[in-house]
Amino acid sequence: MQFVFLSDQHLFNKRWESIIAQRDQFDIVQVLTWNDYGESHYMAPIHGAQPNSEAWTDGMDHSGWLELNQYYATAFKTGSFPAIETDKIIMWSRPHATKATSPDPIPQPTNFEIFEDAVWAVVMATEPSEVTLETSDSSKKTFNVPAGVTKLAIPITPGGTMKGTVVRNGQTVVELNPTEFTFEGSPKTYNYNAFVASASAAPLS
Repeated sequence: MQFVFLSDQHLFNKRWESIIAQRDQFDIVQVLTWNDYGESHYMAPIHGAQPNSEAWTDGMDHSGWLELNQYYATAFKTGSFPAIETDKIIMWSRPHATKATSPDPIPQPTNFEIFEDAVWAVVMATEPSEVTLETSDSSKKTFNVPAGVTKLAIPITPGGTMKGTVVRNGQTVVELNPTEFTFEGSPKTYNYNAFVASASAAPLS
């Protein structure tokens, strides 16, 4: 039996924030699962996925989430969120529409309807910035974000891509444009894993 749990709506960030707010009640936090590639919620870079899980893990590296993990783990250990020293943007989405149909002999997993057709983003800004998320030439949204960590999202439709830019004082400081990602409407097989990408500002010379 295949099934999925809700993981949209920046759940990873919100779970960490909830734990940090109650950190005096916990001695340890365990991130599950670190390398269970077959379950699609792995954190570590893919090294030797379980046999036959390549169908939903190939090209679906999640290492961008590790940068979030480092930020929140530091806050849990110290009791205060660390200063953002480098501008970053992390974005993710599923590879096809939630209600897409496919000739795949394996049907959609139980609860697949709970997912949203969206690109999720987290911006880590050293200073207030203007952030634009874009899924096509006609679908984009601009946000003014403060210094720190900001959670953003934008809807996506079949044929869409993902692009994010961080602009400050009229200059682009971070651009993320993973050209290998396209949101499908008619996939050959079902895949409810997440495609994750990230980009950071160039180091100061």
